[in-house]
Amino acid sequence: MDVGEVRVADDGDFERLWNLTDEHDGWKVEYEKRDTKVWTKGTEQTQFKMIKLHTVYEDVSPSLLFDVLMDPLYRKKWDVHMLDSYDIGCLNPNNDVGYYAVRSPPPLRNRDFVLQRSWLETGKEILIILV
Repeated sequence: MDVGEVRVADDGDFERLWNLTDEHDGWKVEYEKRDTKVWTKGTEQTQFKMIKLHTVYEDVSPSLLFDVLMDPLYRKKWDVHMLDSYDIGCLNPNNDVGYYAVRSPPPLRNRDFVLQRSWLETGKEILIILV
């Protein structure tokens, strides 16, 4: 999937995502503490940056973390910046479209997003693409 392209993710997109996990050329480390590291990388196609995060949770399964992140009703309990979130529609069992509104600090106005979420569960991990 290319920047600016919207379509249902396929196996090639998830392979490309997996390859990005080991690629560090052009990525800037923004945060590093214990088992968590966050990188960003700009693109020529947009002012938005790509974000890559690696962390280890010894006592949390991939499926539980996936549910915590993706469930719009449960997210309201822990995401203090979220104003609203709901599912718009399901494209197929591993691709959906959702709405997310977030509180921004002054002087910025609050923001809202329509996101396409694609995921692939391998049994060992869950890969997630947000567009």
